[in-house]
Amino acid sequence: MIDVIISSCGRVDVLERTMMSLNNNVKTKDFLRVVLAEDLLIDQKRIDIRDAWIADNRQLFDEIHYSKKKLGYVRAYDFAVKFAESDIFLRLDDDTPFTEEVDIDEIMRHIASTEKICQAIFSRQGHVFVGDNSSLILDSGRPIIENDFYSVSTGLHKTSFARTITGLAGGECHESSILTPIMLREKKTSCVIGGITKKNATDDIGTKLGYIKGGWKDV
Repeated sequence: MIDVIISSCGRVDVLERTMMSLNNNVKTKDFLRVVLAEDLLIDQKRIDIRDAWIADNRQLFDEIHYSKKKLGYVRAYDFAVKFAESDIFLRLDDDTPFTEEVDIDEIMRHIASTEKICQAIFSRQGHVFVGDNSSLILDSGRPIIENDFYSVSTGLHKTSFARTITGLAGGECHESSILTPIMLREKKTSCVIGGITKKNATDDIGTKLGYIKGGWKDV
């Protein structure tokens, strides 16, 4: 079993596209246990839209959890990690659908092969590419490169270390100022994963549809 842990905040327009891509493009031999972790909503209109969509699409999720306090995008990682049960979980932002088929089993084997690697994040900037001398190439032809930045974004995360790092951070999950220094102090490293048929294996559709980058709110 592999847990898929998705953070959202009533953004069902992007969540729907991400869920479609999960079902169509993510390949694994394991059963996927899909968990939705919803941040607290204040606006009643957004609550009604979210609840109606979830009622119509409840079969997509094995579990749904609702935060009782407003967290924001970064702190929502701490809330979501609590529901992971598998050794490695697939973390999904609600607005990053996969743009090509991805064999997550080979990525999991790579990061499980050493204690040093704590996560593998899907690039959205296209800076990991086939032919880059600093990257490894997996059997599928997918490039992967080590990185010194801990991210809460879409990728494969080792559950034990995710819990360790969020515990040490005290719930304050700012990536550059808090999580990354902890990761480096613990002598761990991250990886960034590139695309095969495209520069990136995922797309950042939130900002394209009018959401503030790195946040839940509308522009």
